[in-house]
Amino acid sequence: MRKKWTTESVSIGSVQMLGQRLSIRVVTCERLRQHKLWKLKYEVVSKASPFFGKVDIIFATDLLRDGHSYSVRVNQETANPRIVKVFRELTDPDGTPRTRSIKAKG
Repeated sequence: MRKKWTTESVSIGSVQMLGQRLSIRVVTCERLRQHKLWKLKYEVVSKASPFFGKVDIIFATDLLRDGHSYSVRVNQETANPRIVKVFRELTDPDGTPRTRSIKAKG
């Protein structure tokens, strides 16, 4: 389990699914075997997003590692939040996975 960077609590539905592209940091990842999905607790680290610092739950078909940050596109159903595309893992200029350099406020 990873510690989140923001002081916000998990609030389901706090990040509206508008088909937008977001930078997120995965806090926890849990496999849902029966549904063949991954349940992710994540925080938004896109500073330009109105959801910056919000912590929510989303589902994905691909494994995203906890503690890592990714650029993703989400669906348009807030009632059934899904990651529809993973563009890339966010990295620091030296090529290492981005872990602490995009700390959220708080």
